[in-house]
Amino acid sequence: MFHRIKALAQKAKLLSPITSNLLLLLVVMYANYLFYKKLALKDNQFLPIIYAMCKIALLFSIVVIIFSLMSTVISYLYFKQQAKVNHLQLQIQFHNSNQVGANKMGLFIRIQKTLIPFMGYIKAVLHYDNHFYTPILNLSSSAQQSGWMIKQIYTSIPLQLVDIKEYQIHDGYLFFEDMLRLFSIPYPFAAQQVFQNQPQLQTVIESSVIPKKTQELEIRIPQMRRVDGDLLHYKKFSTSDDTRRIVWKIFAKNRDLVVRTPEIFNPFASNIYMYASYFASKQLLLDTSLTTQMLNYYKDAVYTIYDVLQQKEFEVNYIADQQIQGSNKVVEKITLSNWQLQTPIHQFVKPNNATVLCIHSLSDPDDLQQVFAELDANTIVYFVKTSQLFLQNNILKTLQRIFILPPKDELEKIRTRWWLSGTRLLVLKNEKRIEAILEKQHVTYTIL
Repeated sequence: MFHRIKALAQKAKLLSPITSNLLLLLVVMYANYLFYKKLALKDNQFLPIIYAMCKIALLFSIVVIIFSLMSTVISYLYFKQQAKVNHLQLQIQFHNSNQVGANKMGLFIRIQKTLIPFMGYIKAVLHYDNHFYTPILNLSSSAQQSGWMIKQIYTSIPLQLVDIKEYQIHDGYLFFEDMLRLFSIPYPFAAQQVFQNQPQLQTVIESSVIPKKTQELEIRIPQMRRVDGDLLHYKKFSTSDDTRRIVWKIFAKNRDLVVRTPEIFNPFASNIYMYASYFASKQLLLDTSLTTQMLNYYKDAVYTIYDVLQQKEFEVNYIADQQIQGSNKVVEKITLSNWQLQTPIHQFVKPNNATVLCIHSLSDPDDLQQVFAELDANTIVYFVKTSQLFLQNNILKTLQRIFILPPKDELEKIRTRWWLSGTRLLVLKNEKRIEAILEKQHVTYTIL
């Protein structure tokens, strides 16, 4: 409800052709009028001169304002006509940064053949996810001009988006502003587009893993792996079989002699199976604004781990606990993943295959204990402590941001709430339980 009201107020402000500069100008002119009126009551020999100077200044200001406004209106009408005849549209492209530690994505906007108001501006804003708007973007700063005609105007800026997820652009507005920034004429345009703010690589993680399973007998490993025997664990008894392997329960049931097949040691393995769990305890998901930021932090960590594993000679199979429709790339699957309550870790992790297991601070400790009991020492568990996202915000800095320094952006506002939230104590307690279980089960793990 709050976001809807805020979006309506922001939309009303954007669609108004009158800017705050014009309102300020009117206030100044009215103040000058009151000053002159008060001065006229006194006997002053310089009053005619002051009156003449004010009149000249007023006429000059009116001429400049009218010229500035007409230039803006002409540019607006020309673009509107060209868009109607030639179906001009904005070209909008998004691109993610692959630099380590980057948290911004790039936005590129371009318009072909238009007129910029005389010494004025053409700006744009995009409406996304129903209730949100991007910052106002100045397109006229990078204009390729040919005489009075602008061949194209474009801009490429970093766009700060809080959440790692899929965004949907609904529409947008172009604004034609005069040189004095007194008027801003809006022009709506269609911009139906979907884009993803994907996770970014963080500090490089060293990892030494050995595959447990293979699909092709190509790469040998230094340590033999147990694999299933023929006929899926059982086969009919033959004279060469050890009688101690006879399954007497089956014989008592259907009078068939069946023996358990021995395990076979396989020296080949070339596939790393990376399991990423997004299962979270329900009682830890009460504060959605904080847990959403923890999810973003976890996605960055999971993607970084996957990227490090990919650089090895083995094939990496990423396995998550939720189905993502229409996405084949791992980075897209990670981007579209969310906390879920349906699939605990023990229901989707196969201990015999798992080479890497990613868990987080919201995981269920009892569920983890059940899984850790079946893992061997060659499985590496990456425990992503999402509380570390808020370590830079101690209680002193939080109080400073509340009473002295305003938050820099929306993300800073959310992080400020960490020390005053009841979720903090629950998460820290859950992390201690998970660490104790990791130590008790003698699991090979790394804390991120």
